[in-house]
This record gives sequence, structure tokens and C-alpha cells, in this order.
Amino acid sequence: MKVLLPSLVLLILTAWARADSPIPPYTRATTSGGGTAVFVMVPKLENGYFRPDQSSGTMYLVGDDGSLTKQWSVSGWFSHDVFLTNDGAYLVRFGPWNLGAHPRKEDLALSFYKAGKLLRSYSTAEMVSDPKAVRVTTGHYEWRSDEAPYIDRNEFWLTTIEGRFFVFDLESGAITTIREPAKEKTEPNHKAEPISPSRAGSP
Repeated sequence: MKVLLPSLVLLILTAWARADSPIPPYTRATTSGGGTAVFVMVPKLENGYFRPDQSSGTMYLVGDDGSLTKQWSVSGWFSHDVFLTNDGAYLVRFGPWNLGAHPRKEDLALSFYKAGKLLRSYSTAEMVSDPKAVRVTTGHYEWRSDEAPYIDRNEFWLTTIEGRFFVFDLESGAITTIREPAKEKTEPNHKAEPISPSRAGSP
């Protein structure tokens, strides 16, 4: 048992390190909520190295017969996490693995596109008001909550890890609503007034 214990610890630590590593790039297809549009993201691998600046994506409309009709394409970036409107006109892209322990203006949070053209981008520093609120792991930090973001008609809804709720206009990428998390109110600690024997039970 003493001989196997170090090997077991090493195995656990190795698995933990791999779990906190960026997702390997691979070709992926993301459909819109209604399944009428699909965005195909293709990573660029050169001599075994991932080149996000040479990766590309293409948006297709899905016909009633399942056929795909190309509408527009993008290049120069890669994302594992995108959201697409049913008409395929608008796309929301989340940024890559955020290294470090706190939000920075250099770290991309999300970007908005119309027909492949960039409308607006936001950094993680713009999305988080309290840098200490992010969830820090051994290799990166998380600024989004576990609640899945989603598209609601012409809006994109998103909640951060500190409970800030954002609504974005998909046509411009602008923020239309920011709802801050409700702060817990602390009630004053009032001491109960003792009841004297003469008052107890009196109407």
C-alpha cells in the first residue's frame, strides 16, 4: 500500500490538472434555437500547433430538406461557445480561456456580429464590477455564472458570476439593461423586552 500511494496521488493530480486545461480545438457545429441556422467553426492546426488567428467559421441556413446554404463566414478567431439567431443574421461569440486570477481589459468576454461583421466587443473587466468575485482555478478564472445565457428574440441575456444580469441588443451589441444583484439587508438586533409578571396574560 505504501508503494502504490505516491502513484495514486500522482494520478489524481494529473487528472486534476487536465480537468483545468483549455478544451482542445476541434471542428464543431452550433445550431440556432429553432434549428434553422448552423454555424460551423473550424480550427487551424499547423505542425501540431493551434492557430486561432487562422481559424474560421461559416454560417449556413438549413432548408426544409436538410440542405445547407452558405450565408457568410468569419476568420481570425476560434470559439467553443457561440449563440446564433434563427435567421442566422446575428451571432454572439464568447472569448477564449481566461488565464490569470482577475479580469483584465485585454481579456475578451464576448463579441457581437451581424452577418460576420463585428459590432461590439466587451472585456471581462467590463463585465465584472468586483474583480475578487471571479472563480479562480489553478489555470484560469471564470466570470460567467452557471446559468446558461440565451437569445430572446432580438436580445441576448447573460448573468455573471457575481449575479449581475445583462441584456444586450443583438442589432447593435449595446447593453440595454444592467440589473445589479440584490444586496442582503441586515436587520438590527433588537433585544426582546422582558414581560413582567404583572403584565403577563393581561389583555
